[in-house]
Amino acid sequence: MQSQMLIQNSVGSVADQRLVESLLEKWNPSLSHIPANTPLERLRLANTAVMCESFAGYLRSLDEDTLAVNVGPYTKFAYRVLLDTFPNLIAHELVSVQAMTSPVGIIFYLDFIYENNKGLVTAGDIVPSQFNSNYSSEYIDGAIVATGDGVNYGGGGTTLSGTVQWTPIRVPVASTGAYTCTLKEINATTGATVQTGFFNADGTADTTEDLTAGTINFQNGSLASVRFSATPASGNAIRLYYTYDGEANAIRPRMKLDVKKMIVEAKPRRLTTVFSVEALQDLRSQQGMNLESQISGAATREIALGIDREIVDLLFQMSVNTPATFDRVPPAGISEIDHLRSLITVMSQVSYLIHKKTLRAPANWVVASPEGSALYEQLLSHGDYRPLWTPSGAETTAPIEAPQPLGTHGQFGIYRSGLLTNKWRTFVDPYFARDYIMLGLRGDDFTDSGFVWSPYTLLEMTPTHMDPVTGTYTKGFLSRDALVPVRPEFYGQVRILNL
Repeated sequence: MQSQMLIQNSVGSVADQRLVESLLEKWNPSLSHIPANTPLERLRLANTAVMCESFAGYLRSLDEDTLAVNVGPYTKFAYRVLLDTFPNLIAHELVSVQAMTSPVGIIFYLDFIYENNKGLVTAGDIVPSQFNSNYSSEYIDGAIVATGDGVNYGGGGTTLSGTVQWTPIRVPVASTGAYTCTLKEINATTGATVQTGFFNADGTADTTEDLTAGTINFQNGSLASVRFSATPASGNAIRLYYTYDGEANAIRPRMKLDVKKMIVEAKPRRLTTVFSVEALQDLRSQQGMNLESQISGAATREIALGIDREIVDLLFQMSVNTPATFDRVPPAGISEIDHLRSLITVMSQVSYLIHKKTLRAPANWVVASPEGSALYEQLLSHGDYRPLWTPSGAETTAPIEAPQPLGTHGQFGIYRSGLLTNKWRTFVDPYFARDYIMLGLRGDDFTDSGFVWSPYTLLEMTPTHMDPVTGTYTKGFLSRDALVPVRPEFYGQVRILNL
């Protein structure tokens, strides 16, 4: 109940387009340096605007004395720290980011849902993972009629009666074999066909196969007095395979867009910084530096690194269901560079397995340790790998600048390094498992991802306090966010043997 009240009283999230548009207009002077050329960049910009608004709300919540005495100087650099840190988080590149303007909110992700029971499809099946190629056609690939009990529907016991939903049934054409109408007993364990029977164009059972009696009404789909030559085993499904007439038919297969919502609550991250009076005075007098600004920036980057690292660790745990292996040692007679190119094949297999499981797209990013990334970075001379810092339009063998992990490429070590085979954005994480490479899919829309990160605030602080005994200042920092795993099929991994 408390969560529901908080949600109703909250301002909104990045999912609220009207809110996003107003915030982008409000914060445009501060956000003009953030690119917005691609859907991913525009989403990053929208999330940054929401975070600025959340931080402004935090400042407004402080009482006048606190604002005047303790926070006034802080506001001069706080937004700069926020704008330098939040847009550079690797999380934007890997997962769905849905910033919130309250500590409790709603995250969104979407599914396409089959709405009808039709053949092997059950209403509620998810289209990407439970896709059925016959759903939109007139063919019914096994409408359930009954379930065997080991006593009836065969040589003894009662006969089978039932009705199928999708009607009228197209009448079988014996001369061409079109529009067959087939009744089958399906093994409950293996899915294999146990018995098969057909119905003639006049609706009677064809007794030359596994049916000994029975009729079907093609107009209303009712079966009567049907009997198999052998009694169907207990638990085996009895299914009818046929084609219905969909012309001018009110019964049509339906699919709906199911926007799933989940209530989330932001969890805190806390950090306390300590610095001496002497350090504050020395930097201010000798270098003209604001030590509080430096401390705040370092604390925020440490919290940001913690966010990126926790997300990467959770994604790695989710990726175990789509594994592959690659042996670092080349086979006899194979050169090292040719062997390393076979790593691309293994990674592609995992990438396409992700596509097969999600039915959305192959993987579009890679995270590896420095040891793992060093393998595919050797393919630079073959044109398979292009570093991010290669001059635009230059040959892959041209001199390149050194990476700058603390600059525009990332913060505190995790950084985007380049592009592999023109389809995977690559990231180097010095804290990542050294003998693994992880692949994942991140869609352009905020609802299309296997993982959601919902930040509420990246930077809140306590007033600076001085301990008169030790002569040191202390300042506390707080960040609040929610991490929500959604779909593990969006991620896979390659283990490197003998690395």
